[in-house]
Amino acid sequence: MVVLLYVAVVVIWGSTWVAIAYQVGDVPIAASVCYRSAAAALLLFGYLLVRRTPLRFGFRQHVQMALIGTLMFSGNYLFLYTAEEKIASGLVALLFSMTLPLNVINSSIFLRKRISPIVLVATLLGIAGAAIMFWDDLVGMRANAESLLGVGMALAGTMCFSLGNMVSVSSQEAGVPVVQSEAFGLLYGALILVPVVLVTGGFRVSLEPSYIISLAYLVIFGSIIGFAFYLTLLGRGGAARAGYITVLFPIVALVWSTLLENYVWTLQALCGGALILLGSAIAITPPDRLRRLTRPVFRSAPHEPARSATAARPPMLDDRPDEESRTAVSR
Repeated sequence: MVVLLYVAVVVIWGSTWVAIAYQVGDVPIAASVCYRSAAAALLLFGYLLVRRTPLRFGFRQHVQMALIGTLMFSGNYLFLYTAEEKIASGLVALLFSMTLPLNVINSSIFLRKRISPIVLVATLLGIAGAAIMFWDDLVGMRANAESLLGVGMALAGTMCFSLGNMVSVSSQEAGVPVVQSEAFGLLYGALILVPVVLVTGGFRVSLEPSYIISLAYLVIFGSIIGFAFYLTLLGRGGAARAGYITVLFPIVALVWSTLLENYVWTLQALCGGALILLGSAIAITPPDRLRRLTRPVFRSAPHEPARSATAARPPMLDDRPDEESRTAVSR
């Protein structure tokens, strides 16, 4: 089940990078993110009402869901969309992959989760692979005010996403269901963006087919389905392992780029992708199974001290003490 969730989220979110490119343009970024969150919330609440799902929660749960909406559904995308305008999308993907080490560190700080050596090895492999894959974008970045602002925006969005992961894990551990948490989170995220939209250009709308279609795809697949699967994965696999998705989906994004934009895979990109896939395999493999796979095939039998010939042979009739000897001992 965990593997299927991984594959689904990686495929869905890997394709959303293509759709996001059509959202950046005439419509203010804050407005696009607000439309996305509001539409997704409306559809999810409609689904929950049809199913007659309970929607009553306490004040503490609503605070947690508002934090999830602020960090994961509004602040995260607001920063990342802005970064897309200022630096190469490959560099944004590389910086967003820092969710992986941030989730490991934040899980240790906020959730008191022990850092597993296996997860640490997988994290190092994933970051190394992402760095190799997007090395040209990293080296080719010009150090000016615009690019540095883009890097800062991407890192801020990544930190928002990671902290939202921590709140979501805590909320699920407290018993709040994933779908209800997502619905309220999307609603709060949209409401929080309203003043930002009013300040940054207002609620403008584009009627271009590319904008409408990409927005619909992001609402249904990127937000509703993608986040439902990801939040479920957070609760089952932990934030550290779930964070590996942010390293994996740039590979899918490059596959889409190959199909739509004639991207040519280089040896460097293939090596980076191989490291990412290796780290992913380590991250999602259960620890007990991983230990079995890495256990040496041939093991020498445990050393046993040799027994003497006398001890080895069964006692014979002549070895028994005779009646006279027992009488002597008793005296």
